[in-house]
Amino acid sequence: MTDNPTTLDIVSGSNYLAEEESTARQKKTRLATPVAILWLATLLVAPSQLLLWWLFDTNSGYFAVTGLLFAASVALSLLLPVIDRHERREQNFAVGRAGEEQLATFLRSHLDKEWSLYRNLLLPDGKGDIDAVLLGPGGLFVLEVKAWNGDYRVTGTRWQKRTPSGGWWAVDSSPSGQALANARRLEAWLNAQGVCLTAHPRIVWAGPGSVQFVKSSVSVWLLAKPAYIHRDLKPSDSLSPESRRQIARTLTRLVG
Repeated sequence: MTDNPTTLDIVSGSNYLAEEESTARQKKTRLATPVAILWLATLLVAPSQLLLWWLFDTNSGYFAVTGLLFAASVALSLLLPVIDRHERREQNFAVGRAGEEQLATFLRSHLDKEWSLYRNLLLPDGKGDIDAVLLGPGGLFVLEVKAWNGDYRVTGTRWQKRTPSGGWWAVDSSPSGQALANARRLEAWLNAQGVCLTAHPRIVWAGPGSVQFVKSSVSVWLLAKPAYIHRDLKPSDSLSPESRRQIARTLTRLVG
């Protein structure tokens, strides 16, 4: 929670991204270590075996070196793709955390104490965390944060990324679909707690890449354009202070 009484409260939920980043790093290290040891052993043993082969004209050195090189090559071919996958996952989670920090910094400097930001909320349904939930006079906003590189375009809920050849490739996991699904999940959970309201899904673009909109089914907040975000935070169905307190008490159960 913020120490400044004039700015919004920030309530932290789970450490999902940090934990996933750490898990990916550990898996990468566990796989990379034996590969490195095998190659180091090859580099240390191979010269002596080759020397024996040259001095005594024995095939044992040749076969030893060949076996080591073969084992190292097989290990690399099998494990490097897996290591690379864990490396990319680690980087993705790190980038995601950085994007969420950018969002928190942005909102802290633009919103007052009437607003509260709940980060990384885990619902009991076990379907993963919600990046952020923003609660204030303008309503309840469910935020899906993206910090992607590259150029993207959005049509409805469909996201595409520009390829090096200039074409467009469909993104497997649509941020619009994620934001919509998370908003419905939160609505359903709140409704089960006796709180009935509409959760507004939003996508927060915090990455260095660009995004263009043909027709987006979910509004996208560009942190570089705060004027639009301020306008969007003033919908017609504003929440009363009592409603906000009730929702805040309910959301606090998720992080309590």
